[in-house]
Amino acid sequence: MALKIKIPEKDKGKVSKLIKLSEPELIKLYEALKGSKPQLKIQSFIKEIQNIVSIDKDIILLIMNFYWIRVHYDLLGSDLAEQLCATLKESEDADFGIPEIGWSNFQQHLVKMLSLDESVLVTAKSIFIAFQLPCYLEKARIYTDTRPVFGADVSKEPNAFIIYHTIQIDIKENDESRELFISLNSKDLMELKDSIDRAFNKEASLRNFLIKTNACILEWEKD
Repeated sequence: MALKIKIPEKDKGKVSKLIKLSEPELIKLYEALKGSKPQLKIQSFIKEIQNIVSIDKDIILLIMNFYWIRVHYDLLGSDLAEQLCATLKESEDADFGIPEIGWSNFQQHLVKMLSLDESVLVTAKSIFIAFQLPCYLEKARIYTDTRPVFGADVSKEPNAFIIYHTIQIDIKENDESRELFISLNSKDLMELKDSIDRAFNKEASLRNFLIKTNACILEWEKD
């Protein structure tokens, strides 16, 4: 499909860094991308690439953005590379510059980098799917406390105490972080624990099945 590409202001610096790479640097970047393993977090992907080749993380993020465009618009890497180079050549923005190897050779390298369907595309699709919902959990913690219950004379010791729990849930919704505080009692905690245990059991069952099929299982990593 024909796609009109416009480089956002925030990404122009990243594009300029990519264009300024020498041919040996482009080759090393391609080899690192080609050998990368599927990941579920962009930070893990960046770290893996930088462990292989010394490259600015902005360039890696830019490459991943290009792959997300591929996923969203169902494009071939060659088509996207062609459209990108056409946009850059026609641009009047002097900050982009001209590749030292020329536009034709640069486009050939870009085609190769954007056509890694067995490695980078899998990572791009995995991250896209994992965070496709508008709201997801960032972290959670549970606070346990007591509240006194006083009688008519509050100068005397409390007549009773209530043990209660508050769960703090940090979520990200539409790229914005916010907190939720929910009051829980012991019965609520047991129901929550039962649901979590059931989820772990289902995950174990699915994992055992997938292992038998030799499927690639992407793991969630701790921060």
